[in-house]
Amino acid sequence: MRKRTQLAERLESALRWAGMSDEAITELRGDEERTGPGWQRLAKAVVDNPYPGMDPKPNPNGKIRPKALKIGEAAKPAMKDGIDFATKGGNLKEYAYRYEYFKAVFEAEREEVNKEHEGKSTPLPQKLTEAHSRTTRPENNVQKKLKKDIKTIEKMRKGGPVYIDPNEDREKIIILVREQADRIGMGDNLSAAYHARKHVHELPEHERENEQKQHPDKNVAQEKENEGEDRDESGPVKDYLNSLAKTLKEGEVTGFERTQDGQGVHLTFKRIVEKARGSTGAGSTPNSPGEGTEEKSTTLVSHLYIRDHTGAQVATYGRGSKDDRELE
Repeated sequence: MRKRTQLAERLESALRWAGMSDEAITELRGDEERTGPGWQRLAKAVVDNPYPGMDPKPNPNGKIRPKALKIGEAAKPAMKDGIDFATKGGNLKEYAYRYEYFKAVFEAEREEVNKEHEGKSTPLPQKLTEAHSRTTRPENNVQKKLKKDIKTIEKMRKGGPVYIDPNEDREKIIILVREQADRIGMGDNLSAAYHARKHVHELPEHERENEQKQHPDKNVAQEKENEGEDRDESGPVKDYLNSLAKTLKEGEVTGFERTQDGQGVHLTFKRIVEKARGSTGAGSTPNSPGEGTEEKSTTLVSHLYIRDHTGAQVATYGRGSKDDRELE
């Protein structure tokens, strides 16, 4: 209970930092307890997806570094817009998904800004301001983008949940998963859209053909705009779901566990691919002994749960970690 209370306090402190009053925070929480699942889910979304300089803490002398303040002030407008976007959801769970989705879109724009300023001594606050401007420009309408993403998910994962009897034997369950991989989704479409936007950059280059159309070469983009051709806004979702299906079909089954109540199964699928842009950390390993550190492979991991009441649903998919712990 203490950890839940502390997490709620961190959420509320961050919301205050972003400009919300205590009254607005209480209204946002509604009838939910501070330690309740809805408020805790939103807290996790905000705390685990911080904006640069969010809610800085003073040092032992009671002061905050001026640099940290400048970074926070530059990022704060984006967080405010993210909160505004989030609170247009129907409940606290949706607020959390929408907050994460907006943040993922912001981070994608931030990555593009960083690439364009590579080799320059551009201050971080300036790049954050530019990323926010790109995220909120009219032609990058985040709500419209989310709507298109969900429509794409519904089209690619049509037919409803995939039901597999969790009481079947191990090999039968694995066969059924592989056979229906193209239909297995992530449950809530908001969750799938968020995960796609957040983790698509972890995929290898050749599995991100559609995503790369979202940020085309400027000259090509202008030509398409002149011809009235739209960019593939839901490219990241297409690539992410296609890659997920490939991992379920071809990946190695590294985990198969039945739940304690015997009503479900948790499977872990692993597929090793060539290094992806931004693939660093424990999930990347050298291709073979003697090769340089620049040549690495990436381990993609999917955690799949099968239950009677939900069917087969993927909880997380993206770059794995050294000990293959569950992704967030």
